[in-house]
Parts: sequence; C-alpha cells; structure tokens
Amino acid sequence: FHLCARDDAGNWGAAGTYGPWTIDTTAPTVSGIDSVAAVDWTGDGASAIDVALTKLLVTFDDAMAESGAGAVTAAANWLLVEAGPDLGRDTTDCTGAADDDLAVPVAGFAYDAGLRTAALAVGPGTGLPAGIYRLLACPTLTDAAGNGLDGADNGGGAEEHAVDFAVVVTPRLVNPNFDDDLAGWMLTGPALA
Repeated sequence: FHLCARDDAGNWGAAGTYGPWTIDTTAPTVSGIDSVAAVDWTGDGASAIDVALTKLLVTFDDAMAESGAGAVTAAANWLLVEAGPDLGRDTTDCTGAADDDLAVPVAGFAYDAGLRTAALAVGPGTGLPAGIYRLLACPTLTDAAGNGLDGADNGGGAEEHAVDFAVVVTPRLVNPNFDDDLAGWMLTGPALA
C-alpha cells in the first residue's frame, strides 16, 4: 500500500509504503497422526496397536498458536477418552467424556514449530493400557493467525478432529519406547565410556 500527500500548491510528497500484509483466513487441519511407537495408522478409525503407546504425535498443515487460549500445548484444547464398559466410543465433542467413556489425562504437551507437530504424552508412565480410545483435537485450537481448527470432512464448519484406535496389550515397562524422556530409566551397571 503506497500513500502520498499533496499540498495546497499541488506538490506531491514522497511516497510512504506500508505492508505487505498477509491475510490468512484458511483454517488449519490435522494432517497426520503418529506415535513414537511403530504404529500402523490405517486411517480408517480402527487402528489396533500392539506396542506400548507413550506419545501421540499430531501434525498440522499450518503453524499453530503456541500461547494463549488456542495454544496447541493447552490441555483444554485436547480430549482423550477410553471407551467404558459398553466398549463404544460415545464421546463426539470436546465438552467432556460422554455416556460411560472415561477421560484419560494427558501427562504433557510439546510443540515442534518446524515440523508443526504436537507431542502428547499419554499413559501412566508405562504407556496406555489395553483399551479402546478416541483422541479429539478441539476446534478451540488455533493457528498462528488465530483461525480455529477445521475438522476433517466436516463441510467447512469448525468441529473436532477425532482419531479412534485400540491398544491391545498392556505395557509393563516404564518408558517402553526409546524417546527423548529417560526419566523412567535407571542405570544399574557401570557407565559406558
């Protein structure tokens, strides 16, 4: 945008330039779900995981907000539930666990802005126990421009993005996946030089 002033004699002043500005109105979406475990995510909502699951990695197609109410690391913007006794995933939105579903606390959040990936630490120190789960990324998540999350295949409206999976084994080891958190491991022999 260029702006020039003209005086009463008709003389034009120097041009002042402002901008450029980027107007981003495109809602971010979840572009992938993965884990530090070797999980085969089928994408059909029925992934069966037979390894210890300690972290869920959620990738977005846009840079996400790292602070404020819509931050990707704010617990209020995520919901992980386990199916209750009826084994059905009844929770469909982020207002809370529905019917007999049980809310599962997420132990911690981290965000890698370069990869646009949020890491959610799950499980009671040993990974999620055997069960049927649903992870919801809530529409309160925002990108760096303040646009709310647009759920997949929802016709353009802001909805939760959900992924369903089942864990078929209960892990017994603390920190069963070799990742960047060694807090659950203890050195019992001499250190290697």
